[in-house]
This record gives sequence, structure tokens and C-alpha cells, in this order.
Amino acid sequence: MIKMMNAYMRRDWEQLKWELKDAFRHADDLVYMYTRSYLEQLYQDQRAPGDFSLEAFILTYNNISRIMIDKGVFAEYTQVEMVLGALPTNLSAKVVMKLELDL
Repeated sequence: MIKMMNAYMRRDWEQLKWELKDAFRHADDLVYMYTRSYLEQLYQDQRAPGDFSLEAFILTYNNISRIMIDKGVFAEYTQVEMVLGALPTNLSAKVVMKLELDL
């Protein structure tokens, strides 16, 4: 398959790199991890009843969303909005009041 790609035949290695990334994107879990849909699924899992740990959610969510913000593909406002929505209602109200957030 690789030898049949246009970039390979032209010996354009930079273009080949991008074509390979695109061709195998679906198989790369790390690529999916840094998407809004992944964070939304993480958010939904947190809100569903079960054994999901709030601490684990916050650590995971913060690490992934921070990288996405640094890359410019996620807004800080959305980061705060989603994490507040994942918290239990009484806790999110306390956070909003404590930090004097303007919703």
C-alpha cells in the first residue's frame, strides 16, 4: 500500500509522512484522545451513575484539555464549562461562588 502512494513514488518523504498519518489515523488512539469528542465522552462517563472517580476525571480531563488549549483547538471557557458540568451540582455551585465565576 505504501509503495502505491503518490508521495512514495515521487520520493516526497514529508508528504508521505502526512499521507501515512492520514491513512492510519483511525488506528491511533492518541490522535482520538486529543479531540473534543473524546473529552465529551469522558464528560458523559463522569455524569453517568457508576464507579467513575471524580479525581481521575479531573486529572485526565485537565491534562488532555490543557494540551488541546496549548495547540489552539480548545477554548479555556469550554474547558471550565465542561468540568463544572461534570461536577455534582452542589460542588459546582460552590466552585462558581468561590472563584467568583461569571457564567
